[in-house]
Amino acid sequence: MSEKTIDARKMACPKPVMLTRQALSEAAAGDILEILTDNSIACENVSRFLQGNGAQVTTSTGEGIYRVKALVAASSKECPTCTPMYAQKSPPVVAITNAGMGHGSEELGRILIQACINTLPSLEPQPSAVIFYNSGVQLACEGSPVLAALEELEKKGIQILVCGTCLDYFSLKEKRKVGVASNMFEIISTLATAGHVINP
Repeated sequence: MSEKTIDARKMACPKPVMLTRQALSEAAAGDILEILTDNSIACENVSRFLQGNGAQVTTSTGEGIYRVKALVAASSKECPTCTPMYAQKSPPVVAITNAGMGHGSEELGRILIQACINTLPSLEPQPSAVIFYNSGVQLACEGSPVLAALEELEKKGIQILVCGTCLDYFSLKEKRKVGVASNMFEIISTLATAGHVINP
């Protein structure tokens, strides 16, 4: 058994997850990995990545440092590329990149995107994930007119991934009401393995 510390502080998304992925691919069952980050979103993303690969994870915070400690399990080594659960082949994925839909009238765009998202719970086949990035993250935050539809999707087991970098950019990190604060590695993995991508 060995221990390894990865200092991912002051690193932009998705570097903390990528460094963790590399360390996990090199670790043996029973090894302990400690990942240091300096923000809650990176801590959450690293934790979910490790848990998705079978590791036992604990987290702690102190003096501005977010620590993720993981015990590598034998099951973590069954996948040599360390592909997380969210990167498996899936049905359609919906990518929302804007708080409106289409070009032209902003007011009409807001009406259309609301209609689009409110339609998703009845869509067949159901998407495996709905991803929000750029100004689209506003729709997953406090005051959004589509929160009820997104909550219904979550209850059905559909992933709601909200870009953490985008939440930070728009100062919305504390106002997210649905889904998880995601990272670019998770977002690209989900898009790359989708049956197809719906980009309204």
